[in-house]
Amino acid sequence: MQYKSFFKNNACALLICKNDPYSTIVEANDAFYKMVGYSRESMEQIHKNRFSNIVCDELIDILDKVSNAINKGDSLDYEYRICNQKGETLWIHDIATYDPVSDQFYVVIMDITYRQIALESVSKVANIDNLTGLLNRSHLEEKITQEIESLKGPSSFAMCLIDLDNFKAINDSFGHLIGDHVLATMGEKLSVLFESNYIIGRLGGDEFAVFLTNIDSIETLSGIAQTIVDSLVFEFRGVVVSASVGVYFDKSGTYDFNSMYEAADKALYCVKNKEKGKFDIQFSNTV
Repeated sequence: MQYKSFFKNNACALLICKNDPYSTIVEANDAFYKMVGYSRESMEQIHKNRFSNIVCDELIDILDKVSNAINKGDSLDYEYRICNQKGETLWIHDIATYDPVSDQFYVVIMDITYRQIALESVSKVANIDNLTGLLNRSHLEEKITQEIESLKGPSSFAMCLIDLDNFKAINDSFGHLIGDHVLATMGEKLSVLFESNYIIGRLGGDEFAVFLTNIDSIETLSGIAQTIVDSLVFEFRGVVVSASVGVYFDKSGTYDFNSMYEAADKALYCVKNKEKGKFDIQFSNTV
């Protein structure tokens, strides 16, 4: 009787499940049904009491963990996602103990969705430049590195470094508040220009970067660079801020973030020392 009262009235979701491919529910308490939004009857009618039916993540991975835990005699302690009756995704922390005599799992489930939302929010803030809404330098480098490593076979990609001309004049003449407005506006223009097709970010100060993949020719890249130059123009009380663009085009697939940045920076240096508000493209010998 004491066990039944503990099971029924526990604030945590408690389950007893069969050791089968579906984790068929033998018994569950009210807290479980409240969490998932199903009644006992609807869980039986809709899902045949198969807990696996409401799991969102890859079942093969979960079953592997179950098998390993049984073989080692360990408890299962892991996090994954399920879907409630409304179709909403819940993150849960699952602690399960296997009983070899009954061939069943005794499971405690805690809803940790609030924690995942908080972690994702913190992670997003840490990765985003708060002024422009673009990727910050560290996350930009991380994303570009991941993109380069994911490319398979012959690949062509390019890095565009963008430096704003006359930006210092804005800060010196009108203050940093107006300067911040210029940076935010330029960031918004880049976001609209490239949408989600490319990786874009702010490197710091008045410098931005765009990483492009699947570029088929110098002509295509030149058109993109010219579009950046044409789009990134801002005038405030007679002071015109424009953009100089240094581009490195690589078809060899051998460059990493740092070497591409260095090559694009050399191209940008050429522009800044010849005629601002233009672009210059450097490229590997294989182009």
